[in-house]
Amino acid sequence: MTPEQKRNLRMGLSRRDFLRLSGAGLGSAMLSGYLPGASAFAQGDRILREPPPELLPKASSGGLDETELVVASMAGPDINAHVRNAERFTEYTQGKVQVRFDIIGRDVWNETSLTNMRAESDAWDVLAIHLGTFWTGAGAGWWVPMRNLFDNPELVNPEVYDIGDFPERSIGLVTWNDELLALPQHVSGQMMFYRADMFEKYDVEAPDPLAGWSFDQLEAACRKLKMALANDGMDQTWPLVLLLANAPIVLYNFAASMGTPLYDADSLPQYNSAEAVAALELIKAWMDEGLISPGALGYNYPEGIETLRQEQTVICLQWDTAAVELTDPGASPTTADTLDFTVHPWDSNVGHNAPRVWTGVWSNFVSKFSKNQEAALSYSAWYTSKEIAYDYVRYGGGHSGRASLLTDLEILAAHRQYDSMIANFGAAAILPTSALRQYCQRWRSSVT
Repeated sequence: MTPEQKRNLRMGLSRRDFLRLSGAGLGSAMLSGYLPGASAFAQGDRILREPPPELLPKASSGGLDETELVVASMAGPDINAHVRNAERFTEYTQGKVQVRFDIIGRDVWNETSLTNMRAESDAWDVLAIHLGTFWTGAGAGWWVPMRNLFDNPELVNPEVYDIGDFPERSIGLVTWNDELLALPQHVSGQMMFYRADMFEKYDVEAPDPLAGWSFDQLEAACRKLKMALANDGMDQTWPLVLLLANAPIVLYNFAASMGTPLYDADSLPQYNSAEAVAALELIKAWMDEGLISPGALGYNYPEGIETLRQEQTVICLQWDTAAVELTDPGASPTTADTLDFTVHPWDSNVGHNAPRVWTGVWSNFVSKFSKNQEAALSYSAWYTSKEIAYDYVRYGGGHSGRASLLTDLEILAAHRQYDSMIANFGAAAILPTSALRQYCQRWRSSVT
């Protein structure tokens, strides 16, 4: 049986199992709260589902003022999906609202966003951001409450929007003092990507898609791959790549996999714990042994994609957001039919069910300083609607967490990573809201 046939068999079984579970309520109730984001890329032939006019009565009837909205975010798949769909919002508003984007480099996003928001700048209307910026701004009063949207029947029809389609935890993550301050876009986390064709070539047994590998199994496979690659003269291909430009996140994942309490009762980080030190020492040992590419020290999300595309690595612990792009034949011909997935590795003393996955939560916020708040609120609801969310879940840019999309047969049929992805988020390690709030409040007070 070829690797592709094995993957097709795996996909069919796991999807049937998942649909059976979700039909019983377990899948959507337990798992959909942690759906990750997919990467964005150019794809012209898309199935478009259009939000109905009754979703946003004022916007769809041309009742909004003629204006230009500015949507800000750090560079990456999230904002790329906004760009891809922007003209559709202009058409939906009868041409009244144009959308422009301020795309900020990931390395300077925190400084830029803090500077703009603390200056009460009206340069940005909508911010498509992660929780770090959210908690800082929530305490400072930077965000327009979503009741300004849902309490106005001219702006949105709540029944058509169906906020109940989101799991309660997704909504809870963007709620501050019982006030909903944003609409969820997606949640993402790192999982294991691997070249199934190279595993077969070098006689490496593939991991279970739902249970993955322990660190010991990953290390043994990487040693075998290192020797085989050297024998083939492939000295520019490495067994493993970690996104070490995200070093705090990588360490978080590894330390949590070893069972460390990541935060104490006062919500302070415990990266000096024995488990955290052991995690750092393990990563360093793999670097010293040549199992990890030395370039990984500077690798972030896009570099991880390129190492797989250009056959510079066999295994990558990569954000699940990359799966859509790397399985698309037009965007990634070298990996489209050869890549497979499993959950993030784990320590054998703890097991594969350990809560260990850092979750990057993204949502759409409206700036309190925007001069176009009605249009901005309308855009946020439009972008997170079932129909537009279908586009970025299906074609790249996010996973909304909506239960109706979680069980959408067209989406499930298009993405073979879903079974591993959902299992991976069953091991999400999200801080309790109260702990995260306390920590971020302390951090915000230290920089103001």
